[in-house]
Amino acid sequence: MRHFLELHHVRANVLEACSGEEGVLLARKKKPDIVVADFALGGINGLEAALQIKKYFSKCSIIMLTVYEPKEIFRRDRRGVIRFFISKSDLYEQLVPVINRILRDSGTNKITIKQGWQHESRTMAG
Repeated sequence: MRHFLELHHVRANVLEACSGEEGVLLARKKKPDIVVADFALGGINGLEAALQIKKYFSKCSIIMLTVYEPKEIFRRDRRGVIRFFISKSDLYEQLVPVINRILRDSGTNKITIKQGWQHESRTMAG
């Protein structure tokens, strides 16, 4: 993912976590603007991790990656913490446009992207 985003003129420092729990702790420490979470994480799943992150950072935008039908996860997201769902098969077509939309809506250029629990603090260029 790092190379993919670099090709789209996005710069980053990458931090990684091995599980949902570790990702939540890292997010609390780094205070991300955007988290891209995989629903199928080790330990707590991506939805539970997103719920915990939003508890600490209500303005953090959550993008959920999934191989499951988004409607299924959407039903489980009763609090509405997930801003966007992206099918893993559509990841490379949809991720950059979704990130750009979040940046445009928020007026910021600082983001954190995560795949599994890989966090990338990024500034959009151009």
